[in-house]
Amino acid sequence: GLTTAAGGALGFLSGAANFVVGGLSSLVVPASAAAIPVAGGISAVAVGGTIVGIVTATTFFNPESEVISPGPPNENQFLILDKTANPTQMATAGGNITFTITLTAKVELEGVKVIDRLNVQTKDKSFSVDRDINGKPISLIPCPPSLAAGQVCTYVFEITTDAGFQDSIVTNTAEVTAIPKNQPLTSAHDTATVIIGNPPAACPRGWPAVGEVTQGPEGSFSHSSPQYGEYEALDTAQSMGNRVYATVEGSVVEIISINNFDQRIGIQPANCPGLNVVNYWHLSAVLVSPGDIVSFGQEIGRTGGFVINGVPQPHIHYQFNRPADRSFRIEEPYIPQNVLRRDCNEPAIECGVTITSAP
Repeated sequence: GLTTAAGGALGFLSGAANFVVGGLSSLVVPASAAAIPVAGGISAVAVGGTIVGIVTATTFFNPESEVISPGPPNENQFLILDKTANPTQMATAGGNITFTITLTAKVELEGVKVIDRLNVQTKDKSFSVDRDINGKPISLIPCPPSLAAGQVCTYVFEITTDAGFQDSIVTNTAEVTAIPKNQPLTSAHDTATVIIGNPPAACPRGWPAVGEVTQGPEGSFSHSSPQYGEYEALDTAQSMGNRVYATVEGSVVEIISINNFDQRIGIQPANCPGLNVVNYWHLSAVLVSPGDIVSFGQEIGRTGGFVINGVPQPHIHYQFNRPADRSFRIEEPYIPQNVLRRDCNEPAIECGVTITSAP
């Protein structure tokens, strides 16, 4: 449900006034605090492992941490994992689908393990496929346990579809774990999707979490700024640890962890033309895994946030598509009520929308 917010509620940006350009704010740092380098000229002040402030000597830092770009989930500095499907669309079930997994080592890797999951979602049911057309298990993928820098492991398998696949979305996710030389364990995942027939349309609806909307899709603090990527998104402030719900049926294609308070989920809608991914950012807990098929209203995580000058600033960043892509607008009917696009930027300008129930 929705109510009109009355009065000047404290949004997640209330701590922003304590940041200054060209100098240091009056941040009180306990003796037990430690300064953690984050990026050029920026430090995060932590007490007992909890970030309590961000200090920058030369530039304003966005406490949303959206300026951080973690990169795609299928690539890091150690490896690239690529998953493809052919074909990616079928008019009717009954044909075969070929999936290709390619793992490229950028450095020497040990303990290489590649698992594969294949799920099928129709209007009425979901099921898994664990064997290929020849009856062989599709997981584990038989890559060598050790790969030299530049070495590539490619594996191809094929499945056949029958009437049970009609009007479905087939999601195949590969996930790799490996130990780079002299480095801790690393991981990556990638997903390929095949649409068969006409799966039921599944565009977003409802709200991902309760709370107070504090920034609209073109809010000047970060959502309209090219510096931070330009987001077709809403920010909603609420208590730490609140439930976060899927607003769309689809498959989990991204799980990214920036820190304990900023974990991120990307869900690819099962069938919503023009919308490639729905993003849920700044989570303190993630309750799904790459390749999972989720349903509308399923709990997928818990809200996270930041602590600035000792004041918790928890919020969720809810975004359609990738940064700088505004082709699918976060408006009715995909949310229950429109939010001011530009003139919604708390605490300077109240957004006036409080979400009292979700999804």
